[in-house]
Amino acid sequence: PENPTQLDPITGRNFELGAKGELMEGRLNVAAALYRIERNGEAVEDTRYGDEDGTFYLPLGKIVSQGVELEASGEIAPGWQVFAGYTYNQNKNENADAPYHALTPKHMFKLWTEYNLPGDLSQWTVGSGVTVKSKHANTGTYWLMGENGWTQPDFEIRQGGYAVWDAHVNYQVDDRWSVALNVNNLLDKTYYATLGVPNGGNWYGEPRNATLTLRGRF
Repeated sequence: PENPTQLDPITGRNFELGAKGELMEGRLNVAAALYRIERNGEAVEDTRYGDEDGTFYLPLGKIVSQGVELEASGEIAPGWQVFAGYTYNQNKNENADAPYHALTPKHMFKLWTEYNLPGDLSQWTVGSGVTVKSKHANTGTYWLMGENGWTQPDFEIRQGGYAVWDAHVNYQVDDRWSVALNVNNLLDKTYYATLGVPNGGNWYGEPRNATLTLRGRF
């Protein structure tokens, strides 16, 4: 672009009101919070320019996110640990003329549980968890070079709701050594972890993968 200028710094405000408590004689911790986040001057890449020209950005305007977060965690039975969290989030760009609108998932739920086996199997710990996100989308206009020059077609990129499962097994060899097997994306779910524009910025989440770890303490 001719005479590019720096974007103004991002400014914003964050409001939060929350409460914490205990249940089950202190074995279960619970928390709830209401929040509102305002960010002015968010930037998005200007797709009119290729990599050879450098990377340029346009201001998005005022992004507002607000919602509620709920959490519970603790040992609900001997050897059984649980964490659960739910987020309800609304976000919008208050600048109606912005070239780009990103809608994050309105609902997100996380659940993780871990169990240390009893008796002769106490060296073993097994765990599993899931992250669930509702549908979300990016919409707006983007710059496209065609036979008649630059145009600005509308676009909408959507990711439907999805769930990703993880699991792990841990074996305590002795006081010093342990072995752990972690499997991420257990069901090999294909999904977009990041949404961009039609010509870039759309990134898949990691496929199923496993990690075997040996830990020692000295």
